[in-house]
Parts: sequence; C-alpha cells; structure tokens
Amino acid sequence: MSTMRDKFHDLGNCHSKISLASLTIKESLLGNDVATLSKKDLKELIDSSITILNKIETYVRDADKTVEDVKQFIYKKVGADALIPNIKSI
Repeated sequence: MSTMRDKFHDLGNCHSKISLASLTIKESLLGNDVATLSKKDLKELIDSSITILNKIETYVRDADKTVEDVKQFIYKKVGADALIPNIKSI
C-alpha cells in the first residue's frame, strides 16, 4: 500500500526521467552536425535516440498509471466534481 506522498513522489520521478531523457536526445542531436555524419554514425545516433524515446514512452505510461491511482483514490474520497480551493485560502 502506498501513501499519497509516495504516489506524488513517483509522479515527480516520472517527470524528471522524461525531462532528462528528452534533454539527452536534444543535446545529442544538437551536438552533432547530422549532415556530416557517416552512415554508421548516423545509424548509431538514430538507434540511440529510438532507445531513449522508448524509455520516454515507458515513463509516460508509468506517470499515467500513477495519476490514475491517485485519481481513483481522490474521486472516492472527495468526489470528482469537488471544487479545488485557491491554495492561498487554505
């Protein structure tokens, strides 16, 4: 059984992984003059990018699962149509 803190921590971790993976692909593509790469180097760059994109897809699925877990809990406890107050007024 997880706590709400655990679930939000998991969600934050997913977002961090997505951000870092995206940055890795961006830096890899920007750091190479693709037009001058050999076919072998270009294939390695593409393969590496695809591997990272597959990881991003996994991280997004993990984030979606975590959101769904939290959503179901909140809907049961508070209701789907409960108004969210301005944080400053709490």
